[in-house]
Amino acid sequence: MLNPSKLQAAWHCVLATTLLMLIAALLQAGPASAAENQPMDTHSSGAEIHSAITVPALSINFEQAADKENSALSAWAERTRLDLEANYPLIYAQLVSPRAAHPESIELVFYRREDGSIAYAAGGRIHINCDYVEDHLDDIGMPIHELVHIIQAYSGGDCPGWLTEGIADWVRYFWYEKKTLADYAGHDPGNYDSGYGQSARFLEWLRLNRNPQIVPLLNSALREQSYGPDTIKSLCGADVETLWKDYLDSLAPGA
Repeated sequence: MLNPSKLQAAWHCVLATTLLMLIAALLQAGPASAAENQPMDTHSSGAEIHSAITVPALSINFEQAADKENSALSAWAERTRLDLEANYPLIYAQLVSPRAAHPESIELVFYRREDGSIAYAAGGRIHINCDYVEDHLDDIGMPIHELVHIIQAYSGGDCPGWLTEGIADWVRYFWYEKKTLADYAGHDPGNYDSGYGQSARFLEWLRLNRNPQIVPLLNSALREQSYGPDTIKSLCGADVETLWKDYLDSLAPGA
């Protein structure tokens, strides 16, 4: 007769192995379709993990914009709400760490201001300028960038702004929009700490050439307040200045 304790240990081993396989499948999954306004296919790999992650209640607020009757804006807002709802668990799974926490709700707050602003995230809210949306109804990636900021939730410790914005734009451009470094051939590389797209491209180069897990590992270090001057060196084998030079060399014609 089999020992019950051995049976229990074997069962726990099977469960742990299955869970690890599901998480790996989910981390390799691409974004849910934004164009079709549909959530992730519940029959795809990793759907069990996807469904296990609590998605915050997403709502739309036009009170600051008085644009409820603007059909184009309303359609864009609803499309964005569905898209964020579908992709939240996928992005969260990539940026998870021990201190990660789910907001109970996320509010899309639309405002109208002729100041050139686009959007910003604060306190569980994503604030979006209607003036920008009306001129860029095809920009479905911008809200993803702001959603990443809510998931990041860095506080305390050394959190360089270029990494905060670079990670958000990496998720937007290289994970969500499926861009490649070739798409930016000829673009001004800026500096590694320029932030936004320029830092995102550097992170993508590091992912491809130095450490395939660089983005989730940096995110975890920033959230867990363990990031320091030598973090990138420990993850990529060289200091950031040397890595930046290598990146620039890779952009040279004929490289």
